[in-house]
Amino acid sequence: MIFCRIDRYVIKSFLAWFGVSLVGLVGFYLVVDLFTRLYKFFDYDRSEIIQRVLAYYLWHTPFYMTEFLPLVTLMGAMFALARMGKSNELVPIMGSGISLYRVVGNIFLMAALVMGLMYGLQEWFMPTFADKIVSATSKPKEAHSARDLLPDDRGHLLHYRSYDPAAQEMRGVTITRIKSEKGYGESKYIYADRARWGRATALTLKDGRRLWG
Repeated sequence: MIFCRIDRYVIKSFLAWFGVSLVGLVGFYLVVDLFTRLYKFFDYDRSEIIQRVLAYYLWHTPFYMTEFLPLVTLMGAMFALARMGKSNELVPIMGSGISLYRVVGNIFLMAALVMGLMYGLQEWFMPTFADKIVSATSKPKEAHSARDLLPDDRGHLLHYRSYDPAAQEMRGVTITRIKSEKGYGESKYIYADRARWGRATALTLKDGRRLWG
């Protein structure tokens, strides 16, 4: 047999510690990166933020894995051998006639497979899915400068934070009514996440709310 029971045991031990180290390091990095990058997703609508975050880290996790795979491989080998040494498993293994070089050779074999995986991610996955990776990180194409539109004959002043040419929508819309129809100085405010011009210059608002000041 090419792989005896001891070989399979060593490989399983390495893979177990390799998986724990990979999930721990990459997971911790993703959490820290999310908190430092979360503000960049606020340019999207509230309904799109979760989708954009998941898409971003779905396509970037393989990239983060390639950064940590060498360290994770070393950690998996160290923890596997340290556990076997602490539990005195190496002594009966060598007493049964199996060389320590063979035990370490199994770990080197797994490390070579991990390096092959890393090469595949760098040379095949990233170039193949580069467009999706970029689209997951790109911000919506819109004018980010806030603008005001001139008030109409009824005293409505329109202000929007940004405009998305592709969707033909305004984001962060605020409509201020300078005076009421009766001529009093009371102000009325309408806030909406998105707005779009419809037929006959009608303005359609989404997720709006009205306040009086």
